[in-house]
Amino acid sequence: MTPTEMEALLRAAKAVPCGQRDYTMLLVVYRHGFRVSELVSLSRRDVSLAEARILCARKKNGLSTSQPLQGDELRALRAYLNKR
Repeated sequence: MTPTEMEALLRAAKAVPCGQRDYTMLLVVYRHGFRVSELVSLSRRDVSLAEARILCARKKNGLSTSQPLQGDELRALRAYLNKR
């Protein structure tokens, strides 16, 4: 997927009733390369808003790492968690 296509998908995600949730999930999946199984197994304790980091627990013998969250991801996660 090209960056332009991803931007269009993210804009479209915001336009639906659960847009904040969908936008946040798509942004995190795209930036950190999550598989669907990795995304759905993500828990609140895997995300540190204070440190701006996310634990990427990989499946299928992948290397699990803690990765930094960019500003727009951090804002999206905060907005989603406050709304949830």
